[in-house]
Amino acid sequence: MAGTVAALDNDVGVVGVAPEAHLYGLKVLGSDGSGSYSDVIAALDWCVINGIQVTNNSYGSSGDPGTLVKDAFDNAYTSGILHVAAAGNSGTPPGRGDNVIYPARYVSVIAVAATDQSDKRASWSSTGPTIELAAPGVSIYSTYIGGYETLSGTSMASPHVAGTAALVWKAYPLLSNEGVRTQLQNTADDLGDSGRDSLYGYGLVNAAEAAGAEIPSPNEPPNVSIVSPVDGSTFNSGATIPFEGTVSDPEDGDLTANLVWTSSIDGGIGTGGSFSRTLNDGTHIITAEVTDSGGETGSASIGITVGTPITDNMHVKSIEMSLKTAGINVNAIAIVTIVDDNIEPNPVEGATVSGHWSGTTSDKDSGVTDTYGKVSLESNKVKKPKSGTTFSFTVDDVKKEGWTYDSTKNVETSDSIKVP
Repeated sequence: MAGTVAALDNDVGVVGVAPEAHLYGLKVLGSDGSGSYSDVIAALDWCVINGIQVTNNSYGSSGDPGTLVKDAFDNAYTSGILHVAAAGNSGTPPGRGDNVIYPARYVSVIAVAATDQSDKRASWSSTGPTIELAAPGVSIYSTYIGGYETLSGTSMASPHVAGTAALVWKAYPLLSNEGVRTQLQNTADDLGDSGRDSLYGYGLVNAAEAAGAEIPSPNEPPNVSIVSPVDGSTFNSGATIPFEGTVSDPEDGDLTANLVWTSSIDGGIGTGGSFSRTLNDGTHIITAEVTDSGGETGSASIGITVGTPITDNMHVKSIEMSLKTAGINVNAIAIVTIVDDNIEPNPVEGATVSGHWSGTTSDKDSGVTDTYGKVSLESNKVKKPKSGTTFSFTVDDVKKEGWTYDSTKNVETSDSIKVP
């Protein structure tokens, strides 16, 4: 399980889902594979005290361990910890019945089913309405005492989801544990019946989509750097400006001589690794671009000003809506992205976004954007909202010292999502 979560990317053995994650091993089972739930409770208390974000629970039992254990998981979840657990290996080949084990069975825990190499449910993987996600769990090769081993079970599937949760939190550090959970649900690849089902839950966990990353193509794009001028530089009218850039490509090597330079005002301004020229007055977006032999394009952009100063303007690039369900309560999440008007799509960090909810609920929210220009805002919870009712979020203002919010540039100012 440790290797599946975080085995190092060091060209040895296997690579974990989140190879830079920090692991903490809390021993709750003996060498014979059995243990006491009192030790599990103690481990959960330690996690809360020490600020652990994700727990992987590749163990369990078919019998209900009681309210003390449930309360321990629920309280740790309320404190901000995300629990991931093996759903169990008690399923029937036809996939009938409710046989998810504890603690995966709890609402505060993500129950993970196992799939094979064909993305089909393993015949022994437990089933039931509490199944939330599926992950690879058949013939999983990973670290083991003394080397490596191939094992099967939902215990092998669970750490795939726990590792992906770590990636999501790294990509979106302002998300709550519930926000990470919703992201995992919304980006899963739907398997089986459409929507959530008792075999696969919301579907197969998708690390790349959950963490907002694109799956790299076999041919990597060139890496372009603009050395001169420096981003944000200003020049007098008529000044001769030196331009310098470099390109490295994993497949083609040095492609600096093939660089093509353009200005958002003057169009094409030069080629190659270095040259000098004058530009018209104004705020220029300078782009250096190159295409490798495999058709992949790499580019870099900077902003410079000739004759007049740059004004720091920002606007809303997008509002991404999702729903979060906790028992009978439902609320909505709006992820707002703020970008620079002059050097789009450069994200704006540290901007305070304020807005209001309407429709199913009415309340106000505000938050500060992260390094990706994103802020996650949550509406009030609504008990048993009617199907078809709408959660709407509208951005009222965006503030950052030294910056101007230009709402006329917004791609969208308001967005909505309906309750299924």
